[in-house]
Amino acid sequence: MQAAHTNLTMTANPSDKRRTQQQSPAEPQIDYSALRVNAALTALLLSVALTSGIWAFVAYVSAVLLISALYPPMAQFTLFYFRFLKSAGIVKPDVRTSRPEPHLFAQLLGGILTLLATLALLAHVQAAGVLLVWVVLGLALLQLLTGICVGCQLYAMFQRLGIPGFNPPSDPAR
Repeated sequence: MQAAHTNLTMTANPSDKRRTQQQSPAEPQIDYSALRVNAALTALLLSVALTSGIWAFVAYVSAVLLISALYPPMAQFTLFYFRFLKSAGIVKPDVRTSRPEPHLFAQLLGGILTLLATLALLAHVQAAGVLLVWVVLGLALLQLLTGICVGCQLYAMFQRLGIPGFNPPSDPAR
């Protein structure tokens, strides 16, 4: 799974070798600034979609979130953060010890909800599509403004319930 979440970890920036070398596999590092940029861009694009009625923005956000969750090295919003915002010093890193799986699950959840919104809008079920867009916009703003990640909380709840696929990572030291 290490390669699958490269863009969320400090190893996504090979120029920062000092921090990468200090990181151990048992303690993955997540740059929370990248997560906030993801939430901000998601909220921005969904707001534009809602105010303009250009639903292609919803489809684009859906594609970005699904690709980010399923193949993180291609996560466009995260790449934008690392390649432009962080490297230009516009956004400072906020690196913390954290597992990537809850964050990837949250992106998958957002991607699925925006995909359903896109399909509803294409099927001319406007109310359902707009409602789903508002839900994802609200979740993105909650993450951005308070740091509360509802998808991460759901992941933790599923893990506590012992639902397959949400098992805690095995500790090789035990």
